[in-house]
Amino acid sequence: MLTALVVVVVVVVGVGVTQAAADTNSVVAEHVRHIIAESTPAHNRLLLVDTSINPQSPSASSKQSQQLYYLDRDGPAWRRAYGLRNYSVAEEHAGMSVSERHRGTTGWSHLFCLGLRRQDSTCLSPMSHVRMTEQQHINQISGMRNILWKKDALCQTIKEYGLSPRQLNFVFPCFSLPGELDALGAAMAEQPQQPWIIKPRARGEGRGIFIADSIGDVEASSKRKFLTEGAIAQPLLTNPLLINGYKFDLRLYVLVTSISPLTCYLFHEGLVRLAAEKYSTDTKKSKPSQYLTNTSIGKKYKALSDLTWTLSRFKQWLDQTKLGSKRVFKRIKAAIVRLLLVSEPRFHAHFHARMAGSSCEGCFQLLGVDVILDDTCDPFIIEVNGLPSMQLTAAQGEAYTVEDDYTARKIELTDEVARMLDTHADVTAELLAFMQQNYIGLSPTLCRVQLHRLCINKHDLRLLTQWFQHRRAIHGFEELKPEEEVMFLHHSHELIQRLPPNVHTHGLVTFTTVRTTLRLRALMLAFRRWRSDDAR
Repeated sequence: MLTALVVVVVVVVGVGVTQAAADTNSVVAEHVRHIIAESTPAHNRLLLVDTSINPQSPSASSKQSQQLYYLDRDGPAWRRAYGLRNYSVAEEHAGMSVSERHRGTTGWSHLFCLGLRRQDSTCLSPMSHVRMTEQQHINQISGMRNILWKKDALCQTIKEYGLSPRQLNFVFPCFSLPGELDALGAAMAEQPQQPWIIKPRARGEGRGIFIADSIGDVEASSKRKFLTEGAIAQPLLTNPLLINGYKFDLRLYVLVTSISPLTCYLFHEGLVRLAAEKYSTDTKKSKPSQYLTNTSIGKKYKALSDLTWTLSRFKQWLDQTKLGSKRVFKRIKAAIVRLLLVSEPRFHAHFHARMAGSSCEGCFQLLGVDVILDDTCDPFIIEVNGLPSMQLTAAQGEAYTVEDDYTARKIELTDEVARMLDTHADVTAELLAFMQQNYIGLSPTLCRVQLHRLCINKHDLRLLTQWFQHRRAIHGFEELKPEEEVMFLHHSHELIQRLPPNVHTHGLVTFTTVRTTLRLRALMLAFRRWRSDDAR
C-alpha cells in the first residue's frame, strides 16, 4: 500500500513538473516572438551623419563647405551594404538646423555617426540613446571616444584599472604629456637604455612622432609644440617581430555589440602594414620609414602594394614558424578581450553618470585595433580606432594595398556588419531547446528551484534572442570569449563594486551591477558551451 502511494506521488509530481515545463515553454515562446516583432523595423532606413565639419559655419572655407570628408570616405561602402538589404539611405551633416534633421526617436532604423568631433552635441546625445526604440541601432557606443579611442583616454583607462604593468602585459605603459612630464623623466632615468616613442594626441598618419632617449630629448625636440596640444609617451618596442627584416603591425577589425555583458567579434581578415625600409636597432640613427608603419610615410619610398599583406598571407607566413598562426592569434584574441574588459568599469561609470544606468542597448561599434608583436610573438595593443576607414578606392585616405583587393576586403567587412545587425530571424525553437537543456527559467513566475539552475529576466531573454540571431548571421566574424579571461573578469567585478556613489542612480552603491554582470556571464557561458556541443 505504501509503495503504491509513493508511486502515485512520484507520478503526480512528474506530471506537475512536465506541465510546468510546458507552460514555461509556451510563455517563453510568446515573449521571444514578441521581442523579434518589436525589434523588426517597419521601414528600413539608414541615416549617415557627417560630423567632421559644419558647412554653414562662417569659418568654413568654400572648399570645406563642398566636401564632407567622412561621408565621402565611408559613405559609399555603407550605402552599398545596406542598399543590398533594401534600406533607404539618407544623409545629414552637422551644419543642418534641427528642423532639417531626421535624428530622434523616429525616422531611422540604423544611425551612423561619421566623424571625430564630440558626438554628444553633433550626432546623438547619451540621453537620446536611452530613448531609442528596440528597432534602432547606432554605430557608436556612448563613451568610447573618452575611454578607448583617443590615445590619452586609452592611457588613462589602463592606469585606472588598478593592475601592475606586469599584469597588463598586453599594452605598453604610458604617460600623458605635458601633465606627466616629470613622471616620464623619472621613468627615463630609471631605464637609461630604453628608448621612448612620443606620439601627439590628436595627430594621425605618423605626423609628429619621434623617438627620445631622455627627458632632455623631449624638451629639446623641435616637435615640442605638440606637447601643448597633448602627447603620449610609451617605451619603444626594441625587439619587434620582423617580416624579412621589416617592422610591421596589424590592423584588426573588432565588432562590439554589447559592453555589458561584453559581446565582441573578430573579422577574419585584416591588414598587415610594413615599414618602407628595413628595421635598425640603432634608434638614434633610424628614420621614421624604418620604425613607423604608416602608409602615409611609406608611400614616399615604395608602392602601396609593397607596404601591405593581407591577414591570410600573414597567417600562412606564421604557419612556417615554430609557433604557428593558431597559437599566435589565440594570444592576440586574448589581448583584445582583456583590453575591452579593462575598459568595462569606466563604461559602467559612464553609463550610470550619463545614461541613467542604461547599458547602451542598440549600440554597436566597429573598432580598428592596431597590434604589434615582439620577437616571441607576444602581442601588444598599440591603439584603438573608433572609426576605421571603409573607403572603397585607393584615391585618398587609408590606401593600404592594391585597389581591387583593398576594395574587396572592405566590401566583405561592411556586408558582414550589415548582415549581423539586420538579422531578425525566428530563433524561438532553438532558444527554447537551449533553455530546457541548461535548466534556465524566466523570472519572476516561471523560475522554479526544482526545475531551474539559472533564472533570467526579460532583458536577459532579449539579449539571448540577439545572440541566437547573431549566431545565424556570424559568417565572416569569429566570436571572442570574455569568460575565458577569469582573472580580468574577477578584477572587473571588484572594480565595478567599488564605483563611487555619485555614478549610481540615486547615489546608492548596490551590488546590482555586479550580480547582473555575473548572471549574464553565466548565461553567456552556457550559450557558448551549448553552441560548441551543437557544432560537434
